[in-house]
Amino acid sequence: MALGKRLLVATITLSALISTPSAGFAGAAPSIPTPILGVYRGAAAPGKVEHYERWLKRPVHWALDFQAIEDWQRTEPPTWQLRRWSKSPFRLVLSIPMLPASGGTLAAGAAGAYNENFRRLARALVRNGLRNTVLRVGWEFNGAWSLWSAASSPADFVAYWRQIVTTMRAIAPGLRFDWCPTLGLGALPTDQAWPGDAYVDYVGSDVYDQAWEPGGGSIPNAADRWNNLLTQPYGLNWLAEFAAAHGKQITLPEWGLIDRADGHGGGDNPLFIRQMHRWILDHNVAYAIYFQFDTGEGASRLTAGAFPSATKVFLRLFGASR
Repeated sequence: MALGKRLLVATITLSALISTPSAGFAGAAPSIPTPILGVYRGAAAPGKVEHYERWLKRPVHWALDFQAIEDWQRTEPPTWQLRRWSKSPFRLVLSIPMLPASGGTLAAGAAGAYNENFRRLARALVRNGLRNTVLRVGWEFNGAWSLWSAASSPADFVAYWRQIVTTMRAIAPGLRFDWCPTLGLGALPTDQAWPGDAYVDYVGSDVYDQAWEPGGGSIPNAADRWNNLLTQPYGLNWLAEFAAAHGKQITLPEWGLIDRADGHGGGDNPLFIRQMHRWILDHNVAYAIYFQFDTGEGASRLTAGAFPSATKVFLRLFGASR
């Protein structure tokens, strides 16, 4: 998970929020279909996903996980991890590093230098009965913090992405590939790293209730913060338009509340939950995975008591206790 600072637009207006279709709704809220629901509960943790289902009082379909990032030896054949998911009923969304922390370059990947690593991973997925896994290759590639940031060379990023997809589909044609930047304008205009329609199955983004003003300040007002998520360059409005233009379903592989020590997170914010619920229903979303996990960058768990008001709304809108 990488939740680095997003560059935000300077003007935020409440009136723009009120004019959007997602601004609110009256009456009984419709349910999110079960095939869209997912959760992240930690590494290779199907048992914790089942615990989340019991808390939510309804099943979820998707489970998110991350491959190790230290070196190729840990990245390419994560047998222990895949074995655990192979015995679960959940469809796996696996976040795959394009480069390990031990070193590598996008240019080498673009030339095919790492293809064998991805062949081994594809074979491991097949061996473990995970042929229909969704692979979130090089997630948040538009962030400057990413080891595989496309800002260093968008052309190499695109060529490398195509190498990975072509290599893995040759082993397992049922694999699906999710092109997933982080929300907002990062280290480069996001669409400069588009690999092409033939190499992408889903268009996604990670969405947290957090914001920075251009000068570095926070946005304390919840309505203004939501409006910013919608209208900032490469925000949610852009995501919906871009996915539709390319004939792809939208994904939200990570989304959630967040309480950050630096004050940029929204904390206990029921409005964010309501607006995300409506946004998901209003758009062609394949899956929405709540990040039910706390990291060094912030807390997002709904079951830890940190978000009592938002949790009540979440259970009403996403769970069975209606």
